[in-house]
Amino acid sequence: MSALISFDGRKPLPFGGGTPEDLAEAFRTFLGYAGSYRLDGDKVIHRVEVSSIQSLVDKDLIRTLKFEADQITLTTPPTSIKGEMQIVDLIWQRI
Repeated sequence: MSALISFDGRKPLPFGGGTPEDLAEAFRTFLGYAGSYRLDGDKVIHRVEVSSIQSLVDKDLIRTLKFEADQITLTTPPTSIKGEMQIVDLIWQRI
């Protein structure tokens, strides 16, 4: 599996560089990871093998999985985002 998560409104960054502040902002506003996954009841477990955040490598990311009509929802456990605990739902809609 792979996940690419990008914040809305990212600034263009010159290929191969930019100021240290530009690079830090680009890093803060994008997450990518890939690896294997397995199902365990109502959970999907992503085993991270490569990530833009090295500390996620060799870790399991556990999401609650819900199937409803023509949607699949993955829900994170409470997670600190910008210093605030949040729960994130990712919803796929069949079209």
